[in-house]
Amino acid sequence: MKTTIYTKTKKGQKLIIEIRCDDECKNGHDTFSITGTILGKACSSNHYYAIKYNDGKYYRHEGGGCIHDVILNAHPELKPLVEIHLSDGDGVPMYAVENGYYHMRNTEIFKKYLRLTDEQVKDFYSIKPTSSQTDKGIFIDKIEAMKPIWLEEAKKAKELIKSLL
Repeated sequence: MKTTIYTKTKKGQKLIIEIRCDDECKNGHDTFSITGTILGKACSSNHYYAIKYNDGKYYRHEGGGCIHDVILNAHPELKPLVEIHLSDGDGVPMYAVENGYYHMRNTEIFKKYLRLTDEQVKDFYSIKPTSSQTDKGIFIDKIEAMKPIWLEEAKKAKELIKSLL
């Protein structure tokens, strides 16, 4: 599933938002992604940074990539897709165990990365990030328990993408 939204930023620049949940990486599973490209003043087609917009004209590339704050400024309704960015097709964050365990050192990053509620954060913090295999095993069990919740988020995100097609 892939869709592109052509819109404008609040500063009047042109904005191309690319949303996908597919196996573009050819790694055997779908991945959610939402990225953007910011285009400025019109230019000639042979300009070094020229990008063709959907109006057939060429514009100067001013930035892009994981510009979620710009995307959300233009389209706040895309927040569920921004939150699930770089999760697999079942909604599981990339390297949930490894990155999640590492990010326990910073509560805000940890909460955002694993898309946790305050109550879920407290539950995770009932264990401490140590090198203990027991603690890591408990952490993995807690990640496994999150998978049905993440799957529901993925289903909703896919429905949102379908509504944009």
